Amino acid sequence: MRHLLILLIALPMLSSCIRTRSDLEEKQQAEQVENQLQSLQKLKADSDNRLVSLEDQVRELTGRLEVAERQLGQMDQGQAENLKGVQEKMTILEEAVTKLDVQVRELQQVLQKIAAAKKAEAASRARSAAKARSVPKGNYSAGEHYFKAKEWRNAILNYQKYREMNPKGKRYADATYKIGMSFQELKLKDDAKAFYQEVIQKFPKSSEAKKAEVRLKKL
Repeated sequence: MRHLLILLIALPMLSSCIRTRSDLEEKQQAEQVENQLQSLQKLKADSDNRLVSLEDQVRELTGRLEVAERQLGQMDQGQAENLKGVQEKMTILEEAVTKLDVQVRELQQVLQKIAAAKKAEAASRARSAAKARSVPKGNYSAGEHYFKAKEWRNAILNYQKYREMNPKGKRYADATYKIGMSFQELKLKDDAKAFYQEVIQKFPKSSEAKKAEVRLKKL
């Protein structure tokens, strides 16, 4: 009976102790949860701050990238314009070089013609000098030389000089007749007739007069 009484007295106290411990445990758990929640909130705040910082960095990098792209675009455009300018200058230079080449070729052709003309002139002078050396002395002999060479004008000039210097020379009739022949070869018929007639009139009995008559009939 005594033990039962003690048990009845102690039971409320035990119940109170149990509730107190339970409350303490719940309180501790609540504090732990609250601490964890605060830690999570702090972690979230830190994460948000980091995210904002990262976003700021991304925006900054994006801005830098855009600036770099614009600068690169401007550089590319500038380089393209510079390249275009260089190409235009190269085209102008090539055209100038082409024109210069044409002028050089034309000048070379002119120089070649001049050289050829000088060469021909030198050759002509050499031939003239050689002929001059080969022409016999004396107007009649020179006339004979040119007459045989069929250089009719030179023959006429030399025969005429002989006639002027030797109006009574023994070859006067022959020189006169051959002047007529030279004019005939030059297709100057009237001049040829005049000299043939002179031979016939001045030297009617000469062989030159007979030949002159034959030629007059053929003119």
